[in-house]
Amino acid sequence: MDINGYKWHFFIAHASADAAVAESLRALLAPHCKVFLDNYCLLLGDSWEEELPAAQRNSLITVVLVSSNTGKAYYQNEEIAGAIDMAREDKDKHRVVPVFLEEPSDIVAIPYGLRSKHRLDLFNMDGLPAVSRRLLELLDKLKEQQNFVIDNHEKDLNDKSQKAKTSDHNNEWNVNSETGVPEDYNKQPNNNPINQSQFTQYPQPGPPPFTANMANSYVMRCVFVNDPNAYYVTNSNAIVMVNPYGQAMQVGRRIPPIFPNLAWMYQTASSMYGVTFQGYIFATFPNGQTLQIGYVTNP
Repeated sequence: MDINGYKWHFFIAHASADAAVAESLRALLAPHCKVFLDNYCLLLGDSWEEELPAAQRNSLITVVLVSSNTGKAYYQNEEIAGAIDMAREDKDKHRVVPVFLEEPSDIVAIPYGLRSKHRLDLFNMDGLPAVSRRLLELLDKLKEQQNFVIDNHEKDLNDKSQKAKTSDHNNEWNVNSETGVPEDYNKQPNNNPINQSQFTQYPQPGPPPFTANMANSYVMRCVFVNDPNAYYVTNSNAIVMVNPYGQAMQVGRRIPPIFPNLAWMYQTASSMYGVTFQGYIFATFPNGQTLQIGYVTNP
């Protein structure tokens, strides 16, 4: 779960009659995080049936304001069903937090799927500020969990890379057990330094289709062991393969990293590799083994 990858931290699902409560809660949360509330985030002319589900899918947490108005609130019930489905599909990617504005009763029924969710009861708390504090505490805990997972993944990646060794009968790379990089220093990016600023710049919009003059925009080259083709990264983040006959085609895309110990990611239609700030390219295989498979140098 990459919390920073969500467009919204909270999606507030509410009945129209509870709009004032929703707006007050948003006002308390918005200075600290990203909050979707229809009255503030939709543009005139937007389709509710399209924009609301899209915003909810791009939210980490759905906050459901439950009251006596919920039972007859069509769109809110659609949002509750959508939130439950997403949480059941992957509880780490979407979370549902019910906030009861009134005590459950024959009039205030608990919507389907929310009965088993740990909830907040506004009627037993010190107003909406207390609710907002609890929600922000939840967000902080989720961020801590994410950092814990990333830290452990980095340790695992480093442990494996130190033991890595990749070879075949044509070309063998002996990997230093301490540094996790090939011992042949002539193949090291540091021996032929590239512009490190290129590692962290992600121009927009996306790359154009490959053209003959794209070679003028190459900013770095990716070299893979035992691969006769040349792979170039352009200044618009396209990855272009040039075969030994000089034929070129775009095969991938440079994208921002998902882990802080990486400079960028090498993405193709079927694979994704990590590139370190030192210019080493690593792949993680289905068995969990991480190996260096290439390096980055000047074009």
